Amino acid sequence: MKTLRAILFSPPFLGFVACALLSAAVWFVGELLAFGSFRPFGLATSRIVTIAVFFLIWALLSGLWWWRRRARNAALINALETPADPSGEALDAERERLETKFRDALAKLRRLRFKSRLGGSRYLYELPWFVFVGPPASGKTTALMNCGLEFPLRKSGEEGIAIDGGAGTRDCDWVFTDEAVFIDTAGRYVTQDSDATVDKGAWNAFLDLLARNRPGEPVNGVIVAIALDELATADPARLSAHAQAVRRGVQEICEKMRAQLPVYVMFTKADLLVGFREFFQGLNREDRAQVWGVTFPLGDEKDARARAEADLAQVEQEFDALTAQLGEMQFPRLQGEADLGVRAQVFGFPTQFSSLKGVVSQFLREAFAPDRYSETMLLRGFYFTSATQHGQPVDRLIAAMSREFGLERRANAMAPGTGGRAYFLQGLLQDVVFPEAGLATKAGRARRRAASAGRWAAIAACVAAPMALAGGWWMVNEHTAAQADALITTFADYEADLATLDVDPVGDSSLEPVLAPLDRLRAARDAFDDEGAAPPLGGIGAGRTDELRAQAELAYGKALNDLLRPRLLYRLERIMDENLDKPAPLYDVLKAYLMLGGRGPLDADYLHGFVMRDAALRYPPNINADLLEAVSAHVTALLEGPLPDRDLNDEAIASARTLAANLSPAQRAFRILMTQDVVTELRPWRITDAGGPAAAQAFVRASGEPLDAPIPGIFTYEGFWSVFAQNADAAVDAELDEGWVLAEDPDAAQPSRADIIRTRQEIREIYDEAFIAQWDDMLNDLRITPFTDAGHASRVLSLLSSRQSPLRRVLQGAGKQTDLAAAPEEGSPLLANAATIGFKKYGSKLGLAGKIAASSGGGAEAPREGAPVSAAFATLRDFIGTAETGSQLETVLLRLNELRQVVDGMVSGRGSLSDLANDATAEQLRFDVSQAPPAVKRIFDEMLEQADATLAEGLYAALNEEWRSTVAPVCRQRLGGRYPFGGGAEAPPGDLVDILGPDGVIDRFFKTRLASYVDTTAANWRLRPGVGAQLQIPQERLAFFQTAAQLREAFFPFGAARPGVRIGVFPIAMDGDVQRARIEIGGQSADFKQGEPGAANMEWPGPQPDNGAQATLGVDTGAVDLTGARLPPTEARVGELGFWGFFKLLDRSEFKLLGGGDRARLGFSAGGRRVVMELRMESTVNPFALRAELREFTCPATL
Repeated sequence: MKTLRAILFSPPFLGFVACALLSAAVWFVGELLAFGSFRPFGLATSRIVTIAVFFLIWALLSGLWWWRRRARNAALINALETPADPSGEALDAERERLETKFRDALAKLRRLRFKSRLGGSRYLYELPWFVFVGPPASGKTTALMNCGLEFPLRKSGEEGIAIDGGAGTRDCDWVFTDEAVFIDTAGRYVTQDSDATVDKGAWNAFLDLLARNRPGEPVNGVIVAIALDELATADPARLSAHAQAVRRGVQEICEKMRAQLPVYVMFTKADLLVGFREFFQGLNREDRAQVWGVTFPLGDEKDARARAEADLAQVEQEFDALTAQLGEMQFPRLQGEADLGVRAQVFGFPTQFSSLKGVVSQFLREAFAPDRYSETMLLRGFYFTSATQHGQPVDRLIAAMSREFGLERRANAMAPGTGGRAYFLQGLLQDVVFPEAGLATKAGRARRRAASAGRWAAIAACVAAPMALAGGWWMVNEHTAAQADALITTFADYEADLATLDVDPVGDSSLEPVLAPLDRLRAARDAFDDEGAAPPLGGIGAGRTDELRAQAELAYGKALNDLLRPRLLYRLERIMDENLDKPAPLYDVLKAYLMLGGRGPLDADYLHGFVMRDAALRYPPNINADLLEAVSAHVTALLEGPLPDRDLNDEAIASARTLAANLSPAQRAFRILMTQDVVTELRPWRITDAGGPAAAQAFVRASGEPLDAPIPGIFTYEGFWSVFAQNADAAVDAELDEGWVLAEDPDAAQPSRADIIRTRQEIREIYDEAFIAQWDDMLNDLRITPFTDAGHASRVLSLLSSRQSPLRRVLQGAGKQTDLAAAPEEGSPLLANAATIGFKKYGSKLGLAGKIAASSGGGAEAPREGAPVSAAFATLRDFIGTAETGSQLETVLLRLNELRQVVDGMVSGRGSLSDLANDATAEQLRFDVSQAPPAVKRIFDEMLEQADATLAEGLYAALNEEWRSTVAPVCRQRLGGRYPFGGGAEAPPGDLVDILGPDGVIDRFFKTRLASYVDTTAANWRLRPGVGAQLQIPQERLAFFQTAAQLREAFFPFGAARPGVRIGVFPIAMDGDVQRARIEIGGQSADFKQGEPGAANMEWPGPQPDNGAQATLGVDTGAVDLTGARLPPTEARVGELGFWGFFKLLDRSEFKLLGGGDRARLGFSAGGRRVVMELRMESTVNPFALRAELREFTCPATL
């Protein structure tokens, strides 16, 4: 049964089945196959020949398969028979003996077969092969001798072949088992420490032998053997050397095999650990065959590096798990052992084993850690084994204590040999290594799998071909019928839609009603273009998809002309009616109307764009995106098909032509030029681009437009020289070629040479005006970002005055872009990349203007290219300047930096209030920009207003704080409520001097803080323009300072240090019985007699101010004494004491100013008598005239 299964699944038999099925398909179905009118298998002869060819190919391929199978095995045996000698020297006698024995077995090997998984047989070549590598004396050969597998050569009496080598393998031995072939390599191949050149050559020759003689799958895996006794006793340097040797050997195997091989690390001679034999001696055969170690999980091949790093990171954790497992086994083993010595060994073994964790982890990491210089190795796991229990045990704990404390170390007793009892070997090979033989990846295996998949696919195709061909027509017929039914249903639905529409005539331009039926027909047409629309097998000559699609296309095209086109024409007529007073848009819509109506040559791009721009106005895109998308698709389809002539509104056309003719040819040519793709695709100029990253923080647009609002690229230096200058004349030609728009017969009136030259000049004038307007608008709209506070002002000014100043970059960019008269040099990239527009030619007179201009000769002066624009912005370039002529702009930027320092001082408090109050930087900046171009001056003027406001805000806050903290408290404390400023006690003269005197508290504050911002020449003081106007000091505060100044001038004339006023006193009238009058002021007195004129000069407050002032009247009462003699006059007095006594006396008397205020009439009354005198002061500003102001004078709490 197994033999039968092997035959049924062999490639020759499967190929025969495929041939038979394919032949049946050709014979029975082939005659139905047609490609148009050609039928390749229509004749029986052609089918017979084809079937014969199939079987001939099958016979050749089957013979080749059998030959190659035998040849591969023979080549391998022959190669093994004569191994390469890398040193070129004769092998030693022992090697010759082993070779002789090996050659004696070759005849038997050629006949040897192994059982396959399917029950058949396999050659030696087809078994999985594994390589044993490791340092000398690592126990590789011993492990193979005791692994518990079946060795076929032993059964044939050749037991010595390929399993000898107990004293060490000289070169390499092939060990043949019934499940795999093992290649036992010499330890020196890995370490290469006997003769490096010979060892390396032998190793490479061995690898070449494998790769050459078994190319499909040289090796299925690598088993690395490392003796635990060597690992346990080696110093770090030797341990690292072993790891590097193993790493190099495994990498060389993978490189030679061109494959990533699974690697299994087998730590041998575990029995040499003290306590191993005693710990495991109770295990039976099955227990000893199990696996003791760790197998890493298989990860993603695409991330081999991460997988390897993760596996190595788990080594110590997995080692701990093995140690813990020993701990679980320890106590049952101790309980079952009576011998105290054995129990001690059993008890100490887990500790002995755990002491290996560090060296095992270090060895694995050094040997298999991935790096960037080589392919990552596929480490599958690490395992612990014992083949024989012989040798001197290693006690790592005693060794460590001896090294630590310097004790003499005793040798352990030799372990007694126990024959061939192997621990943990058989299960490792049979349960772990052999099942993973297919993990080796290689390009050759991938190709064989692909080839095998191809063979199976071919067989499947041969089986499916008859069924496919037989059912093909049925599927095609069903598919075509379904398509036809769907199309018929669509046509019926379309007819139903038409019943609800006004088709002819159309009285509505709305597009929504026609979209549903048009969408229906378009979907029916597009359905034939879908991926699933094509019939199966291309229709096999019976498909009708193309015919059905043609019908759907025809129906859709007719619907477009019957439904969509009339409504578009109706809409264009309405637009013409709306623009009869606007020649430019009227011309555009007339052009579109004639195109759509078939009266003019079609420019599909222009017409589609016009229709969609109008549709976007009627149906806002933000809520009609789907509708506009559908309209666009239908309009595109309409313009792709033929546009038959239709009846148009000739009256409307004639009227529109008459009115549109008011647009000059140059204006029309300019509009044509501006709509070209080359023009619209030019890179625009933006403030944000020219000014750099800081522009957005430094500028705003006064109009509120976005700062990055573009100047179209056609209005730049590049746009002028690379597009406009190269195409302006061609645009004129194109406009003249559109004569059909304004005339029924455009060829009837050809333009003269003068007309063409004039039109070409006019289009340049239009362009120049538009260019200048664009840049004027931008510059006039540009503003410095408004300052929000002093800190923000400092940051903006810092940007503006920096080395990368956006203001400098914008103005320099504007100056460069507008200097059109500076033509680029010959051969410059600007001219080399100049675009020549291919204007639409409608065929009325192709190149008419160009031909007329060329045939008329020269004689006219060429227009000045760009000169008007350059002249318009000459003042801007002068302001920007150059290194040679100097730069006013740089001067302004330096001044901006000074202004920034002033603001910084205000923000940080470094600058004094006096410096801030008296700084003139803003005024100097105003002077610097006074000669700048108007647009630039406007930028700085508005910025300076903001700067003034910012400075004023900070200055006002500082001034107010100083007033509140230093002036107001002193003033209010020393003068507030005191006479003459109130009704309380008298104000001491010293306080009057300190507060109101020259350089007093108020005078000093005003002169040092406010004088530069206040216009004191006006009748009523007011703030000066600039920072002063922005201080927002209330007018009543200015009035306060003006009053204080008047009082200072009155009390301290000519800047006197002490208060004093000179007074002239003249008697005017006395009552009849007043014979004399005396005036006393501060220790001064003046006497006046009745009827005698007189005058006296006095001063206030006088030499004795505290005496105050007094008026004494001598009254003749007419009384006589006893003798009858007249008694002397009686005296009547009125007066006040103190510094302010004269003022108090004036308050009690009649006081009236005369003339301009430098004279006053004073009437005293005392004892019922009255005396009138005239006071004359040196100035109209005198304290006696300001007594009301004194009473109202109060220092405000805030500024």
